[in-house]
Amino acid sequence: LANLDVKSMTVEARGDRAGLLRDLLLPFEEQGISLTAIDSHKSKDGIRFELGIDETTSSTETIITTVAALQKMGCSVVEISNNS
Repeated sequence: LANLDVKSMTVEARGDRAGLLRDLLLPFEEQGISLTAIDSHKSKDGIRFELGIDETTSSTETIITTVAALQKMGCSVVEISNNS
């Protein structure tokens, strides 16, 4: 996905339920981070999301806060890439 080439985050969520994606996106909204792409893949234990991040709306501090919120929700942030 072209929109994952600049800055991206890979998040794994356990299980699969209605509203999971909405809940996962809430910390990004609260920090004012816009996403450029969302790609999801089912796995044995849940769903893996690859998220393209708009660099103009994110900073190190907002990414750290977002990661903490995702972890508090029980998600694992397995990768953060800055390919610029």
